[in-house]
Amino acid sequence: MENRIPRDPGRKNRMQREFEPQPWAAAEVRRFVAASLPDAHNLDDLELAASELASTVIRHAQILFTVAVRRAADRIRLEVSDGNSIIPAVEDLAEDNRGLRLLQAITIRWGIDPHGDGKTIWAEFPAD
Repeated sequence: MENRIPRDPGRKNRMQREFEPQPWAAAEVRRFVAASLPDAHNLDDLELAASELASTVIRHAQILFTVAVRRAADRIRLEVSDGNSIIPAVEDLAEDNRGLRLLQAITIRWGIDPHGDGKTIWAEFPAD
């Protein structure tokens, strides 16, 4: 069976996939990001950030979540969305401050956007 990454209809250059909140999902998220952006010069940083954000959902929200990657001309945006409306405290994103320091060090910017059915934690990176 072919392992295709679905594009989000209506959003050009955007791939997304849903994941179960299981311990092994962080590794699956890294593989999804690598398959979505195989030629990204900063793939290690993208995989690391995706894994950290997915781990936050797995540990705290424990709910089905979606990871999306979108490439624009000047940046790559990584999004992790879930259906839990509780916005994590910055400390929750920073297991011993590691995750937060990591996001701040490897991204252009990041943030949390609440929406009607949950939230999206996003991070932006420079494109090639």
